Amino acid sequence: MFQKLKKQLLNIALSPFVGTGIGLKFPDISNALTRYYLSLDPKKELTVATREKFDIHVDGTDHGVGFELQVTRQFEPHVSRELKKFLPNAQTFVDVGANIGYISAFAASRNAKLRILSIEPDSHNRELLTKNLLPWKDQVKIVPYAVGDNVMLVSLSQSENHGAIQIQELPGSVQMETLDNLCADMSYIDLMKMDIEGYECHAIRGMKHLLKENRIGALIIECYPQKLEQFDSTALLLVELLSPFFSFAAIEGTGLKHFKGIVDTAEYVESRICSNLLCLAKKPLEPARFA
Repeated sequence: MFQKLKKQLLNIALSPFVGTGIGLKFPDISNALTRYYLSLDPKKELTVATREKFDIHVDGTDHGVGFELQVTRQFEPHVSRELKKFLPNAQTFVDVGANIGYISAFAASRNAKLRILSIEPDSHNRELLTKNLLPWKDQVKIVPYAVGDNVMLVSLSQSENHGAIQIQELPGSVQMETLDNLCADMSYIDLMKMDIEGYECHAIRGMKHLLKENRIGALIIECYPQKLEQFDSTALLLVELLSPFFSFAAIEGTGLKHFKGIVDTAEYVESRICSNLLCLAKKPLEPARFA
């Protein structure tokens, strides 16, 4: 009982800071607080009643998404804020790196007609993803693949933060596919979210047809410069790959910060530990595509 009370008090103390990026600036302190919090009344799996009025199952030992949801009952609210603008009129959404499904569930709960493709390669995350999307099973297709610029078998790293699992280009049992292949039957994608821990440039190279055919209306992509470098990529390369097709804005806590070109966009991403870019199609297809 005392442990639960301490956890509740910690919730109040931590909630203004969790999910704000402060933990990325002070990782040692953040990791210590996270471990202590998760040691109180530990549970392998628990259900969180989110602020967005749907329940979500989380791993009680997860230092990433699960921890943030336990403390704040929401995940990346600045990203959800921008998603809300697109979802009412969207017909298709692709969630690349769906994790346990918070964003997919958020999208489905906002639009009952939305078709969702949720892509998650990690089997443990995918178990929770499947549970969490059960209320919207008729809207959602779950795909158990990693995403890149090749078709092959790969391995995944493991982490206390289940949202920080990365692709390893080593022989393994996880199937990698390209987004061109996975989305071949989708004539148009109104919105795509991509969060794959540094492997974004490879995934972008694997969706050349989607890009050249202007089949993506908007893309929200999470960028970690340090993680991009682990896969021989840079923020500048990422922006250059996308710039023929999209204009850019950073999703900040208070709103959008728009950029004029490639260099200022890349410099912004490089100057942050982590950022989210909203990429808007320069040549969106007309609504007649659905006729």
